[in-house]
Amino acid sequence: MLKRRIIAVVLVHRGHAVQSIGFRRYLPVSDPAISVEFFNAWGADEIVLLDIRASREGRRIPGELVTAAANRCFAPLTVGGGLWSVEDIRATLEAGADKIVLNTAVLADPALIPAAADRFGSQCLVASVDVRRDGGGYTVFADSGRVDTGRPVVDHARGLEDAGVGEILLNAIDRDGRKDGFELDLYRMAVEAVSIPVIALGGAGEPAHFVELFDAADVSAAAAANFFNFTEHSITIAKAFLRRQGIDVRLDSHARYDDNEFGAGGRLARRTDDYLQAQFWEDHPPEEI
Repeated sequence: MLKRRIIAVVLVHRGHAVQSIGFRRYLPVSDPAISVEFFNAWGADEIVLLDIRASREGRRIPGELVTAAANRCFAPLTVGGGLWSVEDIRATLEAGADKIVLNTAVLADPALIPAAADRFGSQCLVASVDVRRDGGGYTVFADSGRVDTGRPVVDHARGLEDAGVGEILLNAIDRDGRKDGFELDLYRMAVEAVSIPVIALGGAGEPAHFVELFDAADVSAAAAANFFNFTEHSITIAKAFLRRQGIDVRLDSHARYDDNEFGAGGRLARRTDDYLQAQFWEDHPPEEI
């Protein structure tokens, strides 16, 4: 089986990387390119850069922002925000993106997917789908979670696969910023409906939530934005925790944490005083000095 991927998401709002809460509140974090640089250094398998206001403002994610992020990133960089045409996609790829995220545009113009797939290949097209729970099922929303399309998520996902996208990024709006875990039923439903990779986003608050997701659903990857922003080496720590639980992920950072213990919330536990003392001082006979 392929290794499970851990994907870091950088949300851009008015030029700043932000923490999103319920698709309604946004707290500034840093410069987007700096966030990308940190996530790259901490071992993200991929990084997604999303300008979440671009479509509403009738513009494309700035090419200079994409280039600045790409110059700091050696992991695959997936970019989205206001990409309405094949020309928009071409310009964004030329600015440094490896893959493209499409969301609002494919709801308005389903023909964009086959046209883009024919030009650039399905492997570089990721469809982002924002979803809310609706009774016993899930419904697709547009315009940053403001407009109910009435489309069941399974029907929409199958349509995206048939049109030619290479992956689907499913974002559970109701979980956004809550830090209480992924919407497991949603992802189980999605992976059973399509044969292309499904990426889960929304709700991660600690490494145990990634374990729950991978145990519950055969998703290709787990993505997070808020969780990764506020703890140094957070991606590496999450991967070390996953490996402890027998989940196969790539771990190639110099800081591996293989022999660490984990405390509440999956954070690294403090070393014992005896361990720290042993690292601090070691006696040697005079003749060995």
